[in-house]
Amino acid sequence: MDVQQSPLDLRFSRFFAIHTEICTDLWQRLEEAPPSPTRGPTVCGLSHEGRLHVDNEDAFAWGPVDDDIYLLAVADGVSATCWGEIASAYAVHSLFACFKEGLSRHGDSGTADLRRILYQATLATNQAVYRLRETCGDSMSTTLCAAVVRGNSEAYVVNIGDSRAYLQHAGRAKQITRDHKLTEGLVADGIITPAESQYHPWRNILSRVVGRDPEVEADVFHVKILPGDRLLLCSDGLWEELSGGEISGILDAYPDTQIACEELICHANRGGGRDNITSLLWDAPASRSD
Repeated sequence: MDVQQSPLDLRFSRFFAIHTEICTDLWQRLEEAPPSPTRGPTVCGLSHEGRLHVDNEDAFAWGPVDDDIYLLAVADGVSATCWGEIASAYAVHSLFACFKEGLSRHGDSGTADLRRILYQATLATNQAVYRLRETCGDSMSTTLCAAVVRGNSEAYVVNIGDSRAYLQHAGRAKQITRDHKLTEGLVADGIITPAESQYHPWRNILSRVVGRDPEVEADVFHVKILPGDRLLLCSDGLWEELSGGEISGILDAYPDTQIACEELICHANRGGGRDNITSLLWDAPASRSD
């Protein structure tokens, strides 16, 4: 099974032709097909530009990186120019390459410290995007939310920025990640309420992103996966248009993975579609023996 990626890879290919020296090593590593798992979950990823944008600066990818280990990632590019789409695609490509490299150094994937490998791969991805930003002279950066799942029973989730991960269990979607926005700090300090943060003039200013600085702090979370659970990674274009209850309702109403992704994006567009919308959904088998 090959790593599945978004249409932004076509744009990344054109960028690669211009900046060959930066991308050659990374591209060669990604060309190596990852191993196919002996059994696997159902996964679907979809992205839409939304109702108010022509370009799509979101990127996503998923695929097995070893026997019984799956990696998923969503990124949302940030730039005053069209380079945001390059930053997000480059971040997703880099994360896969760095994670696979870290896993291969460990040897036995069954006992590998996936939390540490994912965290270090995320920091290396930040440095890669930062070097790209410095080379190109653009203010590009990106959010990043990724999850590595082992044995359909546990997942480590990392995030920088405001792309989110949710775990759907027993008909309820629980947000795993924390948004890195300036307003989150104001809420934590008691300066504004959560309700006020939704309309605050700083609500779209990110306190952490990938590639803006040579060093960045990433949050890592551990979740247990039970049979029938669903893991959703998405950009802010989805969750800003849909409440947690609406996301739960859609995931509960549509057991088919692709249809669920389509409905999430459709409802986000109906809610306004003010930004690019990406939905990446991973379904655990209904039983351990599946």
